[in-house]
Amino acid sequence: MSSACQGWLSAESSSHKMSLGSLLLTARRSAILLRDTSTWKVTVTPITEEVLASIRKLIRASDVYSSKVRQISGLTSAQLLLLRAIDNKPSATLGQLAAQISLSQATTSTIIKRLESGGYICKTRSDADRRKSQVFLTESGLEALVNAPNPLDQSFLDRFTSLKPYEQTAIVSSLQRVAEMMANDQSTDSDAA
Repeated sequence: MSSACQGWLSAESSSHKMSLGSLLLTARRSAILLRDTSTWKVTVTPITEEVLASIRKLIRASDVYSSKVRQISGLTSAQLLLLRAIDNKPSATLGQLAAQISLSQATTSTIIKRLESGGYICKTRSDADRRKSQVFLTESGLEALVNAPNPLDQSFLDRFTSLKPYEQTAIVSSLQRVAEMMANDQSTDSDAA
């Protein structure tokens, strides 16, 4: 929805017959939802357009850098993130790893299967609880991790580390808040695998 569509759009008065689900999906992507007693209404304001544009820029920059990472390492950013998590906590369970990298257990499990089939990790049953699996890096996994590029673009890291500590903290805090606000509406992270 563009800025030309400013104003109120309700499910009943829309010139396009949209289901409530379609309207909500469009609204989640483009604006702030407000609940009226009888209908869902969508409002687009200059500030919500700026928020949307900024989020799109972040996503685009992340996608571009993730493509570079994949070309260099042969692994996705999510796979490298999981390898780093396994390296930090070698005997971690699937649930612990999923929580550490902020992905669902199902997505983490899919990534683990891909890494295991690629020879980057090995999975064993826990001696303490046979229902749980533990994941460890193989030599190939450790080598891939050592040779992998930074998880963040170096030019960004250089600019970020040049900021004053309070500025860094403010950025991290704001990003965490945005992520928290967006996570309330998301039910899946299937794109990460």
